Amino acid sequence: MSRRSFYAQLLCIIICAVTLTRSDAYFAPYVLAALFSVFCLVCNRRKKPEKSRAMTITVIVLSVFFSLLMLLVNHVIWYRPQFGASYGLLVYRALKLFVMLAIILGSFVSVYNMLIFILSTKDSYPLGREKSDGTKDYLCFVIPFAVFMTVYCLIYFLCYYPGILSIDSIDQITQMFTGVYSNHHPLSHTLLVQLFLKTGLAVSSDMNRAVSVYVIFQMIFMSATFAFTVSTMKKMRIHRALVIASAVFFAVMPFHIMFSFTIWKDVIFGAAVTLFVVSATRIMKNIGNAAVNYTVAAVSSVMFCLTRSNGLFAFVIVAAAVFLLMRKHMKLFVIMVSAIVISLVIKHGVFSMFDVAPPDTVEMLSIPLQQVARVNSEGGYMSDEDISLLSEIIDVEAAKTAYDPGLSDPIKNMIRDFGNQQFITQNRGRFISLYLRTFIHNPVLYFIAWADQTKGFWNSGYPCMVWFGGIENNSLGIRPAIASPAMRAVFESYLRLFYENPVFQVFVSIGLFVWAMLLMLYRSLAGGNKSGIIATMPIAAIVLSLVISTPAFSEFRYVYALFCLLPFIAAAALTEEEDITADKEHSSYEEGK
Repeated sequence: MSRRSFYAQLLCIIICAVTLTRSDAYFAPYVLAALFSVFCLVCNRRKKPEKSRAMTITVIVLSVFFSLLMLLVNHVIWYRPQFGASYGLLVYRALKLFVMLAIILGSFVSVYNMLIFILSTKDSYPLGREKSDGTKDYLCFVIPFAVFMTVYCLIYFLCYYPGILSIDSIDQITQMFTGVYSNHHPLSHTLLVQLFLKTGLAVSSDMNRAVSVYVIFQMIFMSATFAFTVSTMKKMRIHRALVIASAVFFAVMPFHIMFSFTIWKDVIFGAAVTLFVVSATRIMKNIGNAAVNYTVAAVSSVMFCLTRSNGLFAFVIVAAAVFLLMRKHMKLFVIMVSAIVISLVIKHGVFSMFDVAPPDTVEMLSIPLQQVARVNSEGGYMSDEDISLLSEIIDVEAAKTAYDPGLSDPIKNMIRDFGNQQFITQNRGRFISLYLRTFIHNPVLYFIAWADQTKGFWNSGYPCMVWFGGIENNSLGIRPAIASPAMRAVFESYLRLFYENPVFQVFVSIGLFVWAMLLMLYRSLAGGNKSGIIATMPIAAIVLSLVISTPAFSEFRYVYALFCLLPFIAAAALTEEEDITADKEHSSYEEGK
């Protein structure tokens, strides 16, 4: 790389970072990304990686794609900029073009250098094997489990007893008393909560104690999941520093603490995804007891499919990846296919037999509805015929003010209140035609609407509700009982750091974690690391499902599985693809000699 090229690229990165100070996203993740790209640029200058024509084209295409996404998601800076009020039209357009080029070129150069750096280091393994320190296997599980349980229980019993329950939690518990069930919140999770609540009520009529029975189960389950993850990393002989850092991450990060006693389906789903990935990796690397690994994989597979509405979609993608990459372990693929079949039978057979209400029509149309609503609210072009058709399901004029760029609920609820969802299903072809015609006339508004509805899951980070902090008002008799107000005040001061302090915001920035995950996936793909690919694929599939159909632009709990798995993903991607059993046998042979 010539000196001129180096400094030109460095300038592009700096100008882009300065331009993004006007973004509506968290700036700290952009700073971290810029610093890493500069590091990669320096490394690439020193060492030119060997790359084929196909690799070069792939890197360029990915870099262009990401730079266009960055331009789109930061439309607040350039689409209708505020800087031009006092300038003439020519200067205004020149400034607008400069901002657009700054974002595109800076993003392109940043991603290009990151990907080139990964290609040049794909055969190095910074988290290489450590020698066994003689620690007994069961202690690698028991000690982390005890630490996690101690931390979670301490905060729970002193500050948040009997648990954290949002309006969704109250709705699920109410279903068990009314007997009117819905699969809007996965019924499998509702029934799991019901099992423990009814057990608690059989022992005591106190609702708080009944709720605590489920919460204690969940804390045990989450602690065991994280301990299983840490112990597996230890058995993979990951660098001790990462193993310890991962244990600390699970113990002190506020989302892990708060979620351990929050009654949300997303918590169990996060554990299910984590258990599946860890057990699949153990199977690939021949770690531990095979019967335990396959049992955990089987149970977690069914939970993966049933405890979130997008779980089955993501799991099918993962099953395809397992079929392509794990031909030696077809037993795992058979287990996954069985889990998919069981889940389909339960969701579309058993639930229907018991008259369980499925999610309604508009729940599956969040993004298309948002795109059409964006055109309507901003006065984009729609024919009179299309407006007339739209008015069959919604008050078109009222929808202009009700539209929220990052939340589909206002529009969906207006359609529900209009009471004509059946008209959509009966006229599916007409609405598809309306959607396509509106896109042809308003492509920019469609792309902007999609970006605003999904940006929290793939760009930097945004202010959002990371955790719920109390108990929603209810008539069930569930009331907070705080044993130590002083302790709760101290802990809530700790929680506020993650909302208010830019440094701590990094740890709850969804987009930053997604970027890290995608880079790990790219490294695993480039290096042919099958276990790294399988470890990353479930999260990639979950994020894909969200950018297709998310109802909210940034919802931390939807991707909680990512925050459970990223340490393990890093461990899988940054270590060599080897069979642990073969390694052990080789060591035994050497010792015998």
